[in-house]
Amino acid sequence: MSIFSARMIERFVEANPKPSTDPRDGDPLISKIMVLKEDYVTNIISDTEIHSPHYTPIEKAKLQRVLYESGWLPPGKPRKELLPDDGDDLSKIHNRIVRYLRRYVWFTDDNSYDLVAGWVLSTYFRESFHYAPILILDGVTVSGKSTTLKVLNQIVYRGTYLTSYSAAALARIIESDGPTMLLDEIVGNLQTDRGIEVCELLKAAFEDGNLLIRADPKSQRIYKNRVYTHIAIAVKAAGLPEDVYNRGLRINMIGMPEGHRLGDIDSIREDEDTLDDLSPMNIRTALYSLRWAYLGGVTQDTFHLDLKGHMQKTKRHLTEQVEEGEWRGQWLYAFVNDLKNAPEIRGRARNIASTLYTMGLITLSGAPIIKMIADSIDANREIIIDTAEAVTFMGMVDAVFAKRGDLYKNMGVGKINIDTFDKILENVSTTDVAFSYNKILKDQGNAGRDDVPTKTITSKILALGFEYKRGRQNRSYFIPQHVNFKPFFMRYLRMWAPEYLDDFDIEEVRKKG
Repeated sequence: MSIFSARMIERFVEANPKPSTDPRDGDPLISKIMVLKEDYVTNIISDTEIHSPHYTPIEKAKLQRVLYESGWLPPGKPRKELLPDDGDDLSKIHNRIVRYLRRYVWFTDDNSYDLVAGWVLSTYFRESFHYAPILILDGVTVSGKSTTLKVLNQIVYRGTYLTSYSAAALARIIESDGPTMLLDEIVGNLQTDRGIEVCELLKAAFEDGNLLIRADPKSQRIYKNRVYTHIAIAVKAAGLPEDVYNRGLRINMIGMPEGHRLGDIDSIREDEDTLDDLSPMNIRTALYSLRWAYLGGVTQDTFHLDLKGHMQKTKRHLTEQVEEGEWRGQWLYAFVNDLKNAPEIRGRARNIASTLYTMGLITLSGAPIIKMIADSIDANREIIIDTAEAVTFMGMVDAVFAKRGDLYKNMGVGKINIDTFDKILENVSTTDVAFSYNKILKDQGNAGRDDVPTKTITSKILALGFEYKRGRQNRSYFIPQHVNFKPFFMRYLRMWAPEYLDDFDIEEVRKKG
């Protein structure tokens, strides 16, 4: 049977059976590979057995890559002795993760520890879910974002921590290895020439089955990569596009209060021997054992984890309402978790809950997790108003009003109708929008920062769906006659600047658009 049909292929480490007191004789730990076959038989392969004639050259190359080139931290040998007594009771492992996080990370909201622990657990069952929520660590410099990513890197499934990357490189790594990506310095990488591609990858990674499609302009080749995976990112307030924010959950990071001491993640190797069940190596091994058991490494009468059943329970909680009593008309999830007047969870928030609330139900931590998801619905509305896309559009609106004043000086104010809309927008350049964008930032108290270049604003305009073309003075001007221009404009106006709706003849714009 080919290893390519295996359910699980993982590198692990165990004590060298021939320890040496001489450090020149090698590492006290040796690496091996665990292969869980389709018939649920588990094979252990050592480095010497890779070269057995039993394996084809392609299989040997695959095994060598897993053994020698995988960049994530390996677990110890997965085994059933590390599993919870009851397969449905993962609360013990969940609580270990929470205690581990508290040792190294400071979160302002206590519920964040349960949420992040649930997210960590979900990385080990990714194939069973349809959505992988983005974990967004949002805060100023020295608030612990990078530390949190490093802490997570120790315990998530195939953790891969990066500070510099391109969408093409990420896509290849994800498709080849299926790691959990922990991306630091995300805003800096989004501001590069290929920042739009990184955003597209973040969006595609959220949903199972999505492809990132790229074209190589030199070779004319088209590349298609499956990029579904869990991603955690570190940002500085309002540094993300709206459609990335709404695919994730934001953890607000601030500096740790005085008098509170945390462990040093950079000294984690020194702590390994003293942390016992909070050792990241021990937690990793328990989680990989859990994955091995779930995929079939342990017989069903010994271990049973009903993920599908809990997914159905999540669906009921989110879609059904209480029919009687004082909670009548409230959503079932609100009643179960004692959350009065909780909002309907739908759209992307429901996608996120389908994964994380399911893990919460299994680990008996559903209440704090669903509370954070419900709270994020209102919080995201406020954040989105300050996203680069929202500010870009507001800069566009300001530029429209400024150009109206230039073109129609002797006319009454009035509403902007179809004819004046086209005339005004044809004379608004992306440079004008960039000027307004930077003025808005300065008005918000960012006077000390450098101006955002027109090139960056132009990429945001393109991401919003607005067409433009090169015109006089080598500037780019809008094409308001494009079929989607007016519908997009009115959509964004309702979302980000409803106070200006009365300045536009909406019905006429709708008809012509």
